[in-house]
Amino acid sequence: MAKEVLENSLDAGATRIRIQVEAGGKKLIQITDNGCGMVRDDALLAFERHATSKIKSAEDLLSVATLGFRGEALPSIASVSRLRLETRAHDEVSERSSRSTAENL
Repeated sequence: MAKEVLENSLDAGATRIRIQVEAGGKKLIQITDNGCGMVRDDALLAFERHATSKIKSAEDLLSVATLGFRGEALPSIASVSRLRLETRAHDEVSERSSRSTAENL
């Protein structure tokens, strides 16, 4: 789980990544970074199975150059955990982040 989210942080251009773990990951795994976040619609789409914001056309398949092209990570993680995603796109001027929550336990 942490590997998938860390790859997303790197893909977002993060230069600082903080990982907090409690009770060996059973209670909490929190990853915070300074990368460029997603707009609200992309954050919601990230929880759909086989979803990606990286492909807009068939030609885009030839130029994927990121680590996080998996499409299943967040939905799979959310299916077995309580997951909260907070994100803010680089061009959003508000200090408030978009917040998406999936609680399936």
